[in-house]
Amino acid sequence: MKNILMFWILLCVHLSSWCQGAKEDHTQIDIKYGILAKPMPDSIVIRFAPLKSYMLQAHSIGGVWLDRLIVKKGKSNYKWERINATPIKPWEEDKFNTTACKKDEYAMTVAMLLYGNLKSGSGQDELGNMKQKAEMLNSLFSLSVLGCDLSVLAAKSFGARWVDSYKIKENEKVFYRIYSAVNHPLFKVDTSITFVTYTEIGVKQAPRFLKAVSGEGIVELSFDFNKNFERWSAFQIERSSDGGNTFQRINKKPFLVMDTSRITKIYYRDSVQNYKPYYYRVQGIDPFAEVSDYSDVVLGFGRDKTPPGSLALESEDLGENGIKLSWKFSETPVSKDLNGFIIRKGPEINNMNIEVKKVNATTFSFYDPTPATKHSVYYEVLAVDTAGNISFSNPVRYFLPDTEPPKEPEGIQGTIDSNGIVSLHWQLDTLDEILGYRVYRTNDVKHEMVCLQEGYLHSNSFSDTLSSKTLTREVYYAVVAVDYSYNHSHKSKLIKLIKPDKVPPIAPQFIDYSVNEKGVFLKWILSSSSDVKEYLLIRKMVADTTKKVSFKIPRSMDSFIDTLLSDQTFYQYNLIALDSSGNRSAISLPIVIKSYLSSKEEDLGLHWMDPQFKTGFFWLKPSQTPLFYIVYLDEGKGLEQFCNAKADETKFILPKSIDIKALVGLGLQAIYPNQTKSKIYKIK
Repeated sequence: MKNILMFWILLCVHLSSWCQGAKEDHTQIDIKYGILAKPMPDSIVIRFAPLKSYMLQAHSIGGVWLDRLIVKKGKSNYKWERINATPIKPWEEDKFNTTACKKDEYAMTVAMLLYGNLKSGSGQDELGNMKQKAEMLNSLFSLSVLGCDLSVLAAKSFGARWVDSYKIKENEKVFYRIYSAVNHPLFKVDTSITFVTYTEIGVKQAPRFLKAVSGEGIVELSFDFNKNFERWSAFQIERSSDGGNTFQRINKKPFLVMDTSRITKIYYRDSVQNYKPYYYRVQGIDPFAEVSDYSDVVLGFGRDKTPPGSLALESEDLGENGIKLSWKFSETPVSKDLNGFIIRKGPEINNMNIEVKKVNATTFSFYDPTPATKHSVYYEVLAVDTAGNISFSNPVRYFLPDTEPPKEPEGIQGTIDSNGIVSLHWQLDTLDEILGYRVYRTNDVKHEMVCLQEGYLHSNSFSDTLSSKTLTREVYYAVVAVDYSYNHSHKSKLIKLIKPDKVPPIAPQFIDYSVNEKGVFLKWILSSSSDVKEYLLIRKMVADTTKKVSFKIPRSMDSFIDTLLSDQTFYQYNLIALDSSGNRSAISLPIVIKSYLSSKEEDLGLHWMDPQFKTGFFWLKPSQTPLFYIVYLDEGKGLEQFCNAKADETKFILPKSIDIKALVGLGLQAIYPNQTKSKIYKIK
């Protein structure tokens, strides 16, 4: 076929892009078909087509095989039977040279795809020409596949339709599978399957829920299309202008649906004469080129929806003698179907529902003798045509000039959340005609208040957002009312709100320290933040940072003495400031010290109770009561711990188990709080 080279180009382009995007090296292209089947009383029609344009070469060279499997009452022998003796392929070129084919535009599209002489644009190089032809072939492929849905002849010529003479029976399901008959190492053949049942014979669906909506010179038709249940490729739309007696098709070509959604709504617009009734019905075309039943018939007609031209309304205030209104159309000439005017008024610009008078289409002025008051009255004029279309004039205001300001807003309430979002609310003024409100704010009552918005608020609430990083805690708000004469009320009473505090206090810093036998003395500079609540002094051992002790220090204290220390130990101190909102300052620079506590050198005066037999000894009670005593024995190997004695004891009797003759000496040591130890006092 003439386009064989271009088919190979499509294949190569596809294979190249596929291999570039794949994780592994692929050297074959899948060839797969879409397939549908439809049972008839004496046969089953099968429709199929390659899924992609680059599969066309395999379809043209090899064609396809079709196999059938019959399931009766849910049982099958699982033996597939081939139903075509030779592969189903597109027609040869000379077979298209018939009158029937030449009259079938869809069959001619298939012929163009397979054998047409495609010409590219001038002024391109060879590569550009090939690319353009490949794009043309791709478009022709899509049109040909669609044409096979709309023409039996096109489907046959494309090798995309087969009629199986098998007559399906009750309680049967007939399965079909399709696969390419091509045998080439470039292609990898895949299989597709479909099935039909006996109950599908003669079933014809019709488009549902057809609606007609009237518009200016048009009728818009719409109906639902669910592709999950309805297999339609296009639609035919018919119209009747004689009360539904005869219908003519109004779409020259089948109406195609380009929306790829599975569930969608179809719209079609028909240009018509206004107020002339038309009746419409719709048919669907399925992939077997068969039309469905007709939809329900609906009535539609075009109607005038163009309102009269825009109106310009002017007023002349006559004071106590009333008001004179005059109007004119902005465009000329005046609409021929103008029916008249309606004058309306009301207390608000969005509430002019009081109909004052109706006047004819030749009247362009109106006088209302009602005198003006301080309460505003608004007027508008409506132009109405014979179809009921309406155009509105601009509103005008009628009132007695007012120089008295409205009363100041009352009942102001406000809240502020942890994110700094402020919500304000106040009472509405029901006595004055209020144009709107303005909200003011300041961080200091001594400073000028700033208006927070342009224009005017038309509600009695306002939201504001404050920065979470601020050094001031208070914020003040006030509200001003503005009437329609632009008189401003006095500011309302200030409302004070406390901002959420997310700013940590300034960290304190150590400035001095000293260490002696009594402990360590620490001194620091207080935080400069005014909202400091207290300080947290943290002590931890350098050798074991898990051993941590914290001391809460009042905000006014700038020094501390720590006496609860162990001797000869390194400690690290840090200081943190905490404010009233729970924010913590940065941690201060650390101080590291080494403790030294002097031992207790008070003589305990050890003496034997009986210097001859040495059965025990006694000692003097020290001035500071120890926690306990440690008794040592020397049995020739030096002093070793033997036992403890209680803090209130002043003598020790040796147990009988001790060989007194073997004793070289005894010792006693007092252990005081903070692990302070006396020296070991000896007696021989």
